Amino acid sequence: MTLSSAEIYRSQNGDTWWLIRDDASHQVYVRHEANPASGGHVTEMSVEDFLSRRGSGPEYAATQELLKAKDEETKLLARTAPLPPDESA
Repeated sequence: MTLSSAEIYRSQNGDTWWLIRDDASHQVYVRHEANPASGGHVTEMSVEDFLSRRGSGPEYAATQELLKAKDEETKLLARTAPLPPDESA
């Protein structure tokens, strides 16, 4: 299983949120790593579940911004990808 990750947000107290993508299944989820002082617990949930909580913390806004940027990057790559050779010529 190959995973890709991007840091979403790191709080002042050391909590970190990551956007994780399983390259094999194409599933995307959010991983929260609590700071060591509060136990260092790790939780994971789907992006949909995370955003449906409608939290007001900066990690929610950062997640939305990162997803928007990734979507724009995907669209840009699709527009600039070379076309396959024309077999009819």
